[in-house]
Amino acid sequence: MFNVARFWSRRLALPLIARVKVNGLNNIPGKTPVIFVSNHQSNFDIPLIIGYLPGSFRFIVKQEYFKTPIIGPYTRWSGHLSIDRKVGTEAMKTLKMAAELVESGKSIIIFPEGTRSSDGKLGRFKRGGFALAFETGIPIVPLAISGTYKIMKRGSFLLWPGKVTLNVGKPIHIKAGKPNKEIYRSTTEFVRQKIEEMMVKEEV
Repeated sequence: MFNVARFWSRRLALPLIARVKVNGLNNIPGKTPVIFVSNHQSNFDIPLIIGYLPGSFRFIVKQEYFKTPIIGPYTRWSGHLSIDRKVGTEAMKTLKMAAELVESGKSIIIFPEGTRSSDGKLGRFKRGGFALAFETGIPIVPLAISGTYKIMKRGSFLLWPGKVTLNVGKPIHIKAGKPNKEIYRSTTEFVRQKIEEMMVKEEV
């Protein structure tokens, strides 16, 4: 189903709506799984990433995503993981499943803002999404999405044509272990800064 979703994204859906530009694919390590950390502008971020990011990967998205029309079934059919942050035991199960996927060679994608942006600006990052990186020690690769919030605005299912850019940053290496709060904070802020630097500035 993942390959079907990729074909649908790249060949059928996005080209009808968006002009897509992708930069930095050569920054993705070829022989090891990674944790892609991305900003989150729209429900259309998932089709964008599935369609244009190479390799085998799975998303960790909040449970509500699976109930979203069109995008929800699309996400579920592709074998991605949902997480319920309100229930700690369920969240831990999801992270355990994600660690198993990493061990099998699949990369993981997280949206640490926790919700979509209403204006395209980068929000605050939640630290919880970085737990998998510290547990496994695999590299973080930052992703910067620009323009999808104009294609599918928050709270609406109407689609508008536009230009979308996906920038892929260089790997950020993480040491496996149990970090203190300061290491968590500094790592989270460093990754957030890298993504903000890669986002396309709006034309005035």
